[in-house]
Amino acid sequence: MLTDKNDLLAVIVPVYNVAPYLARCVNSIREQTYANLEIIMVDDGSTDGSGALCDDYANLDQRIKVIHQKNCGLSAARNTGLTHVTARYVTFVDSDDYLERDYMRVLYATLQDADAPLAICGVNTIDMHGQVTTNVHGERMVCTPRAALMIMLQGNGIVPETAYAKLYAVALFEQIKFPVGRLHEDVAIMPQLLTLCDKVAIYAVPLYNYCLRADSLTTGSMRMLMHADYWFYHEAAYAYARTTYPADVNEIDCCEMRMKLWAYQYLVIMNGVDPTLKRQLWRYLKQKRGMVLRHKILSPREQQLLLRTYWGRWGFTVYCRLREYWHKLRAKLRGKR
Repeated sequence: MLTDKNDLLAVIVPVYNVAPYLARCVNSIREQTYANLEIIMVDDGSTDGSGALCDDYANLDQRIKVIHQKNCGLSAARNTGLTHVTARYVTFVDSDDYLERDYMRVLYATLQDADAPLAICGVNTIDMHGQVTTNVHGERMVCTPRAALMIMLQGNGIVPETAYAKLYAVALFEQIKFPVGRLHEDVAIMPQLLTLCDKVAIYAVPLYNYCLRADSLTTGSMRMLMHADYWFYHEAAYAYARTTYPADVNEIDCCEMRMKLWAYQYLVIMNGVDPTLKRQLWRYLKQKRGMVLRHKILSPREQQLLLRTYWGRWGFTVYCRLREYWHKLRAKLRGKR
């Protein structure tokens, strides 16, 4: 797989009504320290002038190609971009996010050094107040597709389930397309993409900046838990993992418990959550907690939280609400010091 050290790299940017954020995104791509790029901007039927801004950028930079299409959604825009790629490697950038200047160079070097078809970096999450958080610390590894999938299912951020923060061999998308018509389409295809690789290269330094905004499709990890598509695709991801790696079913069950336990403790303190979703998650926790606790794969903190589900649904809810109140009170007291 090793190729020319100056390979042309493709960047696909789906664009829909992001005029206030587009300059930051596009400039972060144009100013990459790795310059041999084809930048494919797919205007997905924008109505706020974003399409015209894309054309302006194409006039400024010959590396930029603009495709205009009627509004079909993020998945369709990514798929359209893939049909116009001429490079051997491709990355995806959401148009309200932006890149660190070494994003392309580091991902490409990581991929080349490992002779892998997929390289992954870390992500900064930037909230609406400019607060930056990340949960990666420079971990570097080359792993099997099975190991990469297990890391993704653990939800620790080292292998994000998103399409961004990755550099792919374009050949991976000959068999897979983003599903059209749903949110959280990344989760739908990431397990299959990982298992198509013979190995996966990871360099978990945060080079991709994921920006939360009030009018975005998901508005952060808490709100996305309320979307039916989020759960639809996660159920499919765990089912795919169990079918592909049946010997690891206990570890997969623990990964699913970890994610659903984490989700439930937040959903019970949020407003506007579908009661049916909360009941389904509670039913899962009750059915699986004994088996998961017996395997002792969860961390001590996670085990303690899961044990508290034996207090009953309302007891657990009261605990979560009191803990949230205490966290807010402690943060407020610290702010006065």
